[in-house]
Formats: sequence, C-alpha cells, structure tokens
Amino acid sequence: MRMMAMFRGRRTRLQSRRQRIDQALGRDQPLTEAEIRRAMRPRGQRFWIFGTIVLGVLGAVLHVPLLGLAALVVAAMGVLPELWARISLHGVRLQRHIASPFARIGEPVRLTYAIENGKPFPVPWLEIEDEIADALLVRDVPLFQSHKPDRQLFIAAMSLQAMQRVIRHYTLLPLARGVFAFGPGYLRAGDPFGFLDTERGLPRRYDTDTLTVLPLSVPLERFGLPSRRPFGDLRSPRPTFEDPSQIIGIRDFQPQDSLRRVHWQATARMGQLQSKVYPPTIQHTVMICLDINTTANVAQGIEMALFELAIAATASVTTWAVEHDCAVGFATNGLPGNQATRFRDLRDMIAFQRIAPSTRPDQLVRIQRLLAGVQPAFGLAINGVLRREAGRLPLGATFIFISAAAAVRAETVRQLDRLRRQGHVVALLLTGAAAVDAGALLTYRLGGRERWYALANEHARRNGFPSGTGDPEWAADSTGDGAGDSHLRQPGFTVG
Repeated sequence: MRMMAMFRGRRTRLQSRRQRIDQALGRDQPLTEAEIRRAMRPRGQRFWIFGTIVLGVLGAVLHVPLLGLAALVVAAMGVLPELWARISLHGVRLQRHIASPFARIGEPVRLTYAIENGKPFPVPWLEIEDEIADALLVRDVPLFQSHKPDRQLFIAAMSLQAMQRVIRHYTLLPLARGVFAFGPGYLRAGDPFGFLDTERGLPRRYDTDTLTVLPLSVPLERFGLPSRRPFGDLRSPRPTFEDPSQIIGIRDFQPQDSLRRVHWQATARMGQLQSKVYPPTIQHTVMICLDINTTANVAQGIEMALFELAIAATASVTTWAVEHDCAVGFATNGLPGNQATRFRDLRDMIAFQRIAPSTRPDQLVRIQRLLAGVQPAFGLAINGVLRREAGRLPLGATFIFISAAAAVRAETVRQLDRLRRQGHVVALLLTGAAAVDAGALLTYRLGGRERWYALANEHARRNGFPSGTGDPEWAADSTGDGAGDSHLRQPGFTVG
C-alpha cells in the first residue's frame, strides 16, 4: 500500500510538472502576432562574435599578435553593423494617406506613403510592409500572400539619405464591395551589408484606415419595368401623404389615430389625448427590405452569386428612388461590419439594420455604405424584420422586398400580402429560379448566377479589367473569344 501511495504521489507530481511546462510553453494558447513575426523573420547573422572569440583565443594560445589584431578588426566590423542596425529606424516616420474613404468597384484610389528620415545618418535600405485586403489590387506592384485569411502584404523598398523625405504614390483598384481595413504595418531597416535588421510596428492610429467600396449599381431602366410609375403613383395633384419627420402642431386625438401619433407631452399638459399634426407632402415613401438568405434552410449556407445580385439590385433601386425625390428607407437582416468584426456576446450575433425613410441629401450614401458592409451571416429571420416595419410605414408607401426565391416562405408572403391589404404597394424582386406562390403580389425576377456574372463581367470590361478578375467562376462563365458569350455583354437586370 505504501508503494502504491508513493507511486501515485510521484505520478501526481509529474503531471503537475508537465502542466507547468505546457503552460510555460503556451501550448494551449494561439501564437500572438509578435511571436509569428519573430518566427518568420530571419535571424541576425552575428558571426563576428564567434570569429572574434576564436581568433582571440588562438592568438593568446599560439602567441601570434596578428591573430589578436585580426580579432580586433573582426570585432570592429561586427560592432559597426550592430550599431547601425540599432539606430537605423530612429527618426524615421511614415504617413499613410488614402485619397478617398469611399470608392466603387474598379474605381482607382490613390494610396500615398510619405517617409521621412529625421536623423543626420542615411538609411541604406528600408522596407515598408503593409497589410491590405486581398480584394484590393495595387497597380503595377506585386503583392504577397499573408498568413492571415483574405489578407495580402504590400512591400515597398527604398533608401533614404540623411534628413530626406520621400513620397510615393500607388493606385488601388477595388475588386469587390466591402469595408476593407489597412494594417497592421511595419518598418524594417538594417546595416548596409544586410547582416542585421530591426523592425518596428506602426502606431495603432494607422490601423484605423479603411476603404469602403460601394456595391455595384446599374440604372433602373435595365430592370425592364414599365418606364412610367414602375412602383405605383409617385405624384399626386393633392397632398395625400404626411411627413412624420416634422411636427407643425397638435389636435385632439381621433379614433382612427394610432398610438404612434399621440403627443404625450401635450397630453400630460392638457389632460386629454392629443395627436401630432404633420405637414402634408407629395413625396412618396419607398421602403426597401433585403433578405440575405439564399436558401430555404440557413444551414445550407449562402450562394454568394445570388447574394451579391440582391445587393446590386438594392443599390440600383435605391439610386432610382433617390433620383425621383422619394423618401427612401432601408432594412435588412444582414450582419454589419467588416473583416475586423468581433462579437461581445450572443446578442451581438443577431443582426438587424435599418435606415429610416428620409430625403436627406446624403441618404443614398448612407444606404450604400450600409450595403457595402453587409455580411451574409447570423441574420435575424426576415419575418421579424417585416413585423417591425409593418407599423412604421406611412399610408400609401411602396414596400420593395428583395430576396432569393428559394428563401421566401409562406409566412413571408402572408405578411407582405397583409401590407398590400393595408394600402401599400408591395413588390417582390426575386433572384434565382425557384418557384414562389406570391398570390396577388407584384413579382419580378432578377435572374440567377448567370445574371450576376454578366453584370460583373460587363463592369470589369468597362473598367479595363480582364474578364474573370477577382472571381475564378467569372472566367469559367466567360471563356472564348467573345463570339460565343454575347449574352454576357448585355448589362443590367431582366425583370418580368
């Protein structure tokens, strides 16, 4: 029994020791960015230390003064690169500047780096390493794959004289919509012989630079809808609508008034229910709702071609409505954010985004910015979005529902039909070829994967990109010398 107890005690001590070793090695923790960079960087070639020691010992043992002198020469040749590498980045400052925070797919954007050497010593060689999204192409500059997914490395090399400032301009070409972050960035320099180098990360403020690439948008005439009043009456000889964003007075509450119209402060002051009085307006309200789901079961994933086609249709309809002086709003169950999105808890994973209908001058940009960052994941069920919007629409508003046909459920159709019976004009814009029983609802087909590839290829040709840029499936759908893919040269949507 005593032997068994000793064995168990020794095994427990060994296990605790192994746990301490594993914790010290950090086996249960992912590598940090600094540890990855240290592992990827080449080690400094400090051979002069070994050479100095060997020559010094041989000179002392063999009593050869020349070996001792050679040891001093080797030490001096080693100290100089060591000191130079240590001070090479002192006084070196870098500024990154993006000419515009917004761009469209294929629209050139100028990227500028300003490098300044503020010390009276030259920098023989300097490398700038900056991390950018793989959806951004830098014209005439080779890019290198990063160890991070969907990221690539931009590396530029140069030399700086004492107190010199260098400005270099590059051209970015966005290949896809999105909100793309820059950084982290690094500066690397060393001695003239290339034996040693030193590296320094850029300050955190450089990691906040982003470029928002707006979604693809085409004129609404390409939808193939009737040229006059495609979504119902937009003008009226009499002001039949009200603008709920402004209040011009109060009046007694009437039975047909909704509770949203009650002016609670005036009610408390006067002792009886009072309703808000809105100014009359002839501006029409268009509410656009986007469902990010492309399949009947979310577990089947997202078909990106249909998803991007729905995004492009939403941007196109929004542009048309703004150009016709409509009060445009937008709602979606898509996830906001960019590649740096993080979740604090499970509640953050329920996505719901809304922009209230408005005629603000920047309304189109606001909606397009939101569309640029919509992610096809963790979306709230679209029926919940429809329930929220049902009580917010003004009388006579047009409600445009954009979704993949395969994702439209019977309950969704019933909710949309309920909006129609309440006096709203409801239109369904569907992607894909799945059958949908929409009843009396206006239904328009946008096309499927081929239509998205046609739009993308046409946009690529217009911007000077080769067919298939940015998506390997483009090339698969557009091979040949052009004689057999004439249908891909027809830009725009086909509806109805």
